[in-house]
Amino acid sequence: MALLRQFIAFGTDNAGIERSLRFVQALVSLFATYRFSAAAALLPLTSTKFPPSTSFLELRAKINVTRRLLRFVRFLEQFQLGWDLYSSQVLDFETLLDVLGKTCLGLYGMLESVTLLDLLEVDHLKIFGAEQTDNLNYQAQVFWLIALCISLFRSSIALLRCLGKQPAPHASSNHNSKENISSENSEHQKGDGPLRENGDGSGDQVASQSGATEPKEAVPSLILKLVATTMDILLPAAAVGLIETHPAVIALAMIISTAITANDVWVRCGKEMQSR
Repeated sequence: MALLRQFIAFGTDNAGIERSLRFVQALVSLFATYRFSAAAALLPLTSTKFPPSTSFLELRAKINVTRRLLRFVRFLEQFQLGWDLYSSQVLDFETLLDVLGKTCLGLYGMLESVTLLDLLEVDHLKIFGAEQTDNLNYQAQVFWLIALCISLFRSSIALLRCLGKQPAPHASSNHNSKENISSENSEHQKGDGPLRENGDGSGDQVASQSGATEPKEAVPSLILKLVATTMDILLPAAAVGLIETHPAVIALAMIISTAITANDVWVRCGKEMQSR
């Protein structure tokens, strides 16, 4: 029952809906590839003819428009986050990178939103025209690529810092500390010895656990974020012509990144249910 409630919370959450549609869009993109269509046509599973690639491409375009409608004004949130970082913290190099990344994400979302009416292809309601719309969408992909590269760099730095903060085993130091404690206890009364030893031992254990737990918990999430960002980079990089790869590779990369980011939304919905 709890799983069903979490699924309902995920399905009614705006981010959950968007991630679900993105996953479907990635699957449709995979179905639209020539290799998948040719392989599916050879399988005599049903008597129904497998749809052509053009049908899947048209479906992918409609899902993309639906996703843009869901995040129509989300670019304002990115601008707000960038401004908050700019005005509330010391402007060091890393903060400026975060501000630049949020600003690029805001520009990416804004350019996608202003071309939405043209993508709907309603007669006499187009604003920019086909050529200008393609140009604006190209610029949007450039800003998205810059934001993803910044996110990849920041996540890599955070991962290296977490790995550097993990404490090494201190077997020899613990042995020496016990010897020092025993030598000190011999100079004091017998009643103070066990009290001092227990106090020092428990304090060292708590300190080592508190210092090691956070990096260990952060490392897996940072690795998953790096994988998702790396997969996402392939999409705008291919769109702007920096790399040339098969559409099936782009579809698989989109599936992987969507599954990772959707899991974050799924976990958040579960935590919100538990807090109620």
